[in-house]
Amino acid sequence: MIVMYLSTLLCLVLTFVGCVSGLTKHWSTWIRTDETYFTFEHIITVSIKSCLEACIYTKACQYANFDIRAKLCNLVRTNGTVLSGSTLPTNVERQPGYVLGVKTELIQESPVCEFCPDKGSCDVGSCRSSGCENPPQFNHSFYRSSAYAYNSKIRYFCNHNYTTFTHDNTNVSISVCQQDGTWSDVTFKCIPDTAECRDATCYYVYDELTNWFQAIENCEKTNGHPVDVNDENEQQFIESHYSNYGSLEMRLWTGGNSLQSSETFRWYDSSIFSYTNWNEHQPNLLDSQRCVALVRNLTWNNLECSLLNRVLCETSII
Repeated sequence: MIVMYLSTLLCLVLTFVGCVSGLTKHWSTWIRTDETYFTFEHIITVSIKSCLEACIYTKACQYANFDIRAKLCNLVRTNGTVLSGSTLPTNVERQPGYVLGVKTELIQESPVCEFCPDKGSCDVGSCRSSGCENPPQFNHSFYRSSAYAYNSKIRYFCNHNYTTFTHDNTNVSISVCQQDGTWSDVTFKCIPDTAECRDATCYYVYDELTNWFQAIENCEKTNGHPVDVNDENEQQFIESHYSNYGSLEMRLWTGGNSLQSSETFRWYDSSIFSYTNWNEHQPNLLDSQRCVALVRNLTWNNLECSLLNRVLCETSII
């Protein structure tokens, strides 16, 4: 009689979080999320039982962190580097006010779940998405989001001194977690604030003095490549915006080079020159001068690739 009374009293005390029977749980315990373990869905719930059941019926869920005070259920999974069959991982901590549920210790998942894809979730006999993995990273940008459940959205922002490149209103910096567990595509780039753009192409000077090969690396770090001047219109655009360059101290590397053959000049994309704007008596075809730079009046010279110059980079959103 006394035992029954104490059991009933305990359930009454735990009514506000749910009196759970038949479900293994770890009181005052939670799993610390990091790069290996991450919360992919938040559920506003009223009981521990509903939280643990949500984990049971969500294919990707491996752990359920329940915040008693906030009545918030956090479904946790690994990034794939940890065996899902493990019980309590090493980063479990004592945390008053939390309850931890481990998928492998809970009741067996519904037979329906056996036919769900890895990122599926059992829901009245059918499968739905159970969230996405960490969103992709892009150069010179960051994103903001609190969870990665189905239909969750994240927005990308450019770092300081960079701006979002927009062309014909095609810039998409918001990505949505899709039904198949992948993030929707984004069509944006973060380019230096100093860039000059025309159509779907932007140009910018990387001011560090480097040899031609390092100049390529610098452009690639900023989502671009050394400029390829393909026609007179492009040459005139460059002249109109970069007329203060070209002197001996302000030469600009391009993507042009004759590294494959001393008599054949190609651009960064390996295409052979179809338009030229050589300086007088250029190119000189000396074997030691294989890389092309913009020099006086932004005409072209082939120079030794080891010389130190700035570089004019270009990038395209298409």
